[in-house]
Amino acid sequence: MKSFLVFAWGISMSLSAQIVEITTIEDVSKFVHTPKGALCIFDVDYTLTMPKEPACQMPNIIKYIQVFKAVYEGLSDDVANLLKMHIVGDGDSIMIEEGALDVLQQLKNNGSYLMAFTAANRTHQGNGDWRNRQLESLGIHFHKQEIALAPESEVYHKGVLYGNFVEEKGGTLIKWLSTAYIKPQLIVAVDDDLKHLKAMERELQGSSVEFVGLHYKGAKQYKSQEVSEEQFKDYYKNLRKLVE
Repeated sequence: MKSFLVFAWGISMSLSAQIVEITTIEDVSKFVHTPKGALCIFDVDYTLTMPKEPACQMPNIIKYIQVFKAVYEGLSDDVANLLKMHIVGDGDSIMIEEGALDVLQQLKNNGSYLMAFTAANRTHQGNGDWRNRQLESLGIHFHKQEIALAPESEVYHKGVLYGNFVEEKGGTLIKWLSTAYIKPQLIVAVDDDLKHLKAMERELQGSSVEFVGLHYKGAKQYKSQEVSEEQFKDYYKNLRKLVE
């Protein structure tokens, strides 16, 4: 698939790629040096949004990380992924940064294309549109752009690309680009998970696309309501019962 992308885009030389750490979404615009026609990709969970439930927010997960890891012990990959879906999909979500909506609008106004890219499943508890409803409830509308970025498919729906826990994001992105209507020369991806940024960078090596990965750390700095270790344990004990 990568060879097809290289041929289709007329690659003559490799362009630079970089991965930079950021703590606020407001920094994204600094790296979109040629905004018109650039593709800005935003991870969702723990990058733009986070569960409203304090036990599912990053500061408390970090505080009780050993308890959190123990929740997954003995679970198969499929069951572990189902548990992740309950964490991010069952309750309401909140914006990590209030100013993120303004950043998204500014990028769009400057001519950049925007889309969301989540490693999660498209379908949760039988609902194939849960993610868009979650985002739209917060005022985020990735599908409202001047042109459609790509045809609708099982993995791309209303401006959101889904990894469906099948593969790392790099492979999914390359496949999506091969079907997309746009051919960006600059891709700026924002994600709290460094491995996904490295995978995208690796897959785009040797292409005519300049890649900038922004490793987002803002969720760790969110001022979450504190929960006790006992409350944290009880919450995840009950959550795990849903998948056992």
